Amino acid sequence: VKDHDDFVKINYAVLTAFKKYTTQKFAVDVRDLELLDLKSQNWVRDVLFTGMIDHLNGKGLYHAQLIDESKILSKLAATNVKIKASDLEDGINVEQFSSETEMRKKLASL
Repeated sequence: VKDHDDFVKINYAVLTAFKKYTTQKFAVDVRDLELLDLKSQNWVRDVLFTGMIDHLNGKGLYHAQLIDESKILSKLAATNVKIKASDLEDGINVEQFSSETEMRKKLASL
């Protein structure tokens, strides 16, 4: 991702695709994420998550983040998004995983 505008463009496509399905699950691999600026973090909460929650009409959204514990900036950005999601109250549950296998098991169990 080059900048905030590129980030928004990509994630509008994600939101559009999400709205075509009935899933309540949204998984993201952020292991290679270098940095996510504050503007983009707020956009995730205010536009992406809110749009997904609205689409679900009262059903909860489950968001799984696959992180690399050794990449501090990536982990920090993902954690900040998780914290910002808590502003949305009961509409979303965010969980972080360092193991893709464990994340897949959890997603399959939902």
